[in-house]
Amino acid sequence: MDFIARPEPDPEAREAIALALGRLLAGDVPPPTYRSRWRTEGIAENLDGEDEAPGRRRTTHA
Repeated sequence: MDFIARPEPDPEAREAIALALGRLLAGDVPPPTYRSRWRTEGIAENLDGEDEAPGRRRTTHA
């Protein structure tokens, strides 16, 4: 499995991370964390009005 980690782990840690990621991502179904209602609602909340940052006024340029 290819992945990028910063800071670069030593070879033993990199092997352990690759094994863990491989096991986590091996199934067809995403891990439970990615299927949670809490995560889905948070994403939806962050997408509402994504063209405007909170607290910023929209300005128009002529």
